[in-house]
Amino acid sequence: MANGRDTIPNPMIGIVGFGAFGQLISRHLRPYFQMCAYDPDPELRPIAECHGVTLASLEMAASRPVVVLATPVGRLQEVVDAVSPHIQPQSLVLDAASVKLGPADILKRGLPEHAEIVATHPLFGPQSARDGIAGLKVVVCPIRGRRCFRLAAFLRHQLRLSVIMTTPEDHDREAAIIQGLTQFIARALVQIEPLPKRMTTKSFDLLLEAVNMSATSLTRRSGCGRRSWAGVSPKTSVVARPASLETSGTSMRSSFRFEARSTGCGAPLTRTDLFWRCWCKAAAMPKRPNA
Repeated sequence: MANGRDTIPNPMIGIVGFGAFGQLISRHLRPYFQMCAYDPDPELRPIAECHGVTLASLEMAASRPVVVLATPVGRLQEVVDAVSPHIQPQSLVLDAASVKLGPADILKRGLPEHAEIVATHPLFGPQSARDGIAGLKVVVCPIRGRRCFRLAAFLRHQLRLSVIMTTPEDHDREAAIIQGLTQFIARALVQIEPLPKRMTTKSFDLLLEAVNMSATSLTRRSGCGRRSWAGVSPKTSVVARPASLETSGTSMRSSFRFEARSTGCGAPLTRTDLFWRCWCKAAAMPKRPNA
């Protein structure tokens, strides 16, 4: 507890969204902070208790000194609208979305001026962090306030993460290529099924492993938080089919079959589509000159 206090003065965290990633966050922050979490799914209460986290109301979680929005990127606007009235002065609000330009704008416009904002992107998920998070990468984008530097120090020294400080623009330029290319390759592999099973090379096996990890991450992230937040009915929900790229008995096509259901205005949008759009946008961005 002392280490956490030395780095970030407010040792009380509220997690909004207790899906797979919210649970991963709580597991690694529990030694340093007191935590409560809000999720509209009441079935998560036993899981929260196993993690030593109190499942609380949205108002209680959003009024903590540090608030982590661990929700799907497609629901961020809805969640920000719900938590904004409860954010306290001098609070630090973080997101964990995998794209940054859009979410950063949502946070700046939707949260009160008295809140500090840091946009983050952990470059790992529950599967890649199953053996621990030491040495894994996390992106930190300062948006409002200066506590991003204390946050970065905590992530680096206490959690032993490799911290990358950058801007939302630079993040999306690089991430769109890295993650968009992964999704592009996955979609291409889906189209050429059935894939060879016998004479595969090590590089081919590694390619399938990388795509499988990405598919699993997409399913777990988009599968949480499909219920409405604070009584607000979602306009778009994304339902992900089971993800597996094991070629023996399981179709790769089912791994990347995402069904977007729109119950209001606007076109359905999946996380894969977000990466594809960001990739196209990144290709049109002017390249920064080398330092």
